[in-house]
Amino acid sequence: MKWFDRMNRGTIGISLLSVLLALLCGAVIMLLGGYNPISAYAAFFEGVFGTPYLFGETVRQITPLIFT
Repeated sequence: MKWFDRMNRGTIGISLLSVLLALLCGAVIMLLGGYNPISAYAAFFEGVFGTPYLFGETVRQITPLIFT
């Protein structure tokens, strides 16, 4: 199991850093456009994870993109 931890520790860290930087860049762009990034991201996450139905719809819609 040690090889798995060594191999994936850097990969997971880079992926999380990429997501955080993307959210930060999006927030800066929204601020420059005069929008509130906190309310925008709250609406985004509510739309994706708000109810089990909405989460299922998100998974249904992204499945073809994952397999492409």
